[in-house]
Amino acid sequence: MPIHIIGIGSPFGDDRLGWVAAEQLRQSRGFAAFPPGSISISTRDRPGVLLAPEWEAAAKVLLLDAVRSGAPPGTLHRVEGKEIVSRGRALSSHGLGVAEALELARALGAPVEAFVLHGIEADPRNDSGETLSAAVQRALPALCNRVEREVAERLASAVKTGAVRG
Repeated sequence: MPIHIIGIGSPFGDDRLGWVAAEQLRQSRGFAAFPPGSISISTRDRPGVLLAPEWEAAAKVLLLDAVRSGAPPGTLHRVEGKEIVSRGRALSSHGLGVAEALELARALGAPVEAFVLHGIEADPRNDSGETLSAAVQRALPALCNRVEREVAERLASAVKTGAVRG
């Protein structure tokens, strides 16, 4: 079963984070070394599309998104499925947030524990424009490294159990 990575965002300000991170991961050398078919990367413009079929065949779904929790801009976040749902709107920069989309997915039978949100705290002053804020831009390499490490660990475990061929 593959790992699916979904970059969530919009073309404005720090909300671009999910898209930018997904593109950087897509182009990284580390991801190129993973077994073919073990990872898929896509981008979406709203969390509600988490209900799309990609997650149904995935062993793990990693969500990349800007976070608005009140932490200092540039803070890295990693939140597991059930905690995403329990924290609700406190995590999202979207009207219908990741938590609400996961709650709906759970009601439709999705295994919420398969989801992990990786994000960076957005700068509330950077809602528009075509670039990421300085704080988010500085944190982006650490986020991508963290996601790449998690994928490598999960795939190594899957190879050991025979779920993925190395």
